[in-house]
Amino acid sequence: MKQLLLVILLNFIFLSLSYAQNNNSFKIKKGFWNGHEIEYIDGQIAIKLKENIYKNALHNLCSNLNLTIKSDVDIIHWALVECPNGLNIFNFINRIKTNPIIEAVEPNVVFRSRTLPNDPLFSYQWPLYNYQQPPTYGAPDADIDATEAWSISTGNSNLKIAVLDSGIPLDSITLTLSHTDLDASNKFFIGPDFWGDGESVRDRNGHGTHVLTSNVFLKR
Repeated sequence: MKQLLLVILLNFIFLSLSYAQNNNSFKIKKGFWNGHEIEYIDGQIAIKLKENIYKNALHNLCSNLNLTIKSDVDIIHWALVECPNGLNIFNFINRIKTNPIIEAVEPNVVFRSRTLPNDPLFSYQWPLYNYQQPPTYGAPDADIDATEAWSISTGNSNLKIAVLDSGIPLDSITLTLSHTDLDASNKFFIGPDFWGDGESVRDRNGHGTHVLTSNVFLKR
């Protein structure tokens, strides 16, 4: 039974991926579905028919509702349907989900391979990954696609970066590094003062520290 469920799950994932690949003019949007933030193909829904319901019943339903079948009913009873332009698919799903021929209906969800940190405050870093999350709120995808980049590479200890900004976090009195994570001379180079105050490389407004920590992280 477990093997059968695994096969069905894999078929569903591959089916969803093929739906996305078969249409090169689709528009990917972000929204909330069943309490989760998702990416989905705008204007498309996936419909699963109940057992012993033939695809002709779906054809009749689509004809009555002005829907277009993009991928007909498959062996596990799923079909991909395109909705009229401008239709809110979430409202439409709620409208048709109780139809007697339908077992399930969902957005055409986009699956991506991503690497996400386990930082409990990661949602605050909306410039890295923005899905209009609280507490900052914002515009979905107004970010630098950091999670997509991390799926390709998270770097290595041999890489060196240069940050030309307002300084590094030095203690204001002793002018020593103010955090133990930075207390190693092989982890940084103290160079010229690009801030212009003529005194030291101490970060006086926090911007350089913020930019630096957005570029590096410590693996434990």
